[in-house]
Amino acid sequence: ISVKSTNVEKESEGNFLEIFQGPSLKAFIIGGGLVLFQQITGQPSVLYHAGPILQSTGFSAAADATLVSTIIGLFKLLMTRIAVAKVADLGSRPLLNGGVSGIALSLLLLAAYYKFLGGFPLVAVAALLLYVGCYQASILSFLLTALLFFIHGLGKGISLAILTNFGSNAIVTLAFSPLRELIGADNLFLLFGAIALSSLLFIALYVPETKGLSLEEIESKILN
Repeated sequence: ISVKSTNVEKESEGNFLEIFQGPSLKAFIIGGGLVLFQQITGQPSVLYHAGPILQSTGFSAAADATLVSTIIGLFKLLMTRIAVAKVADLGSRPLLNGGVSGIALSLLLLAAYYKFLGGFPLVAVAALLLYVGCYQASILSFLLTALLFFIHGLGKGISLAILTNFGSNAIVTLAFSPLRELIGADNLFLLFGAIALSSLLFIALYVPETKGLSLEEIESKILN
């Protein structure tokens, strides 16, 4: 029994290590890169801090800010459902590019609000709504990751991508407030916006279009 267990363990370790080899490594770079960019563009922190951001725009009562935050959350759910419904028709890359571009614009608008548009609170509200409306980029990241690892080591590959997601989420969440104190909200959102713009280059270079393709054709795109 112990020999059998050891063999299973070695096989499991070997399968896990295969994620970092050949086509599986390329799949992880694409999937892991997408979920990493999803988090380091400040996505968790912007949504977690929507209430305080709204209060800073002139919502005097915490209850008012909380109500608007709830509306934003429902809007996010609606836009995510629309993105999932449309991905088969429009393709993953157009939706990813559109979503990330909108996120970058919204972050730059938040930076501008804190920098020199403080007298126009609707700019911050519009930026938050745009940010949430483009949240489809996050769900598409997971859909693409699942599809890529369906071809190359589904279970362990997705587990590692999820670990990357939650690890980077925790880092960004913990670093948000200290960075905001250190460099200011305007520069922090400007930094997030710059990262979002750089993720567009990552998508252009590495992320294949999957619309209308078989698994074999997607695999060929990854290999090439």
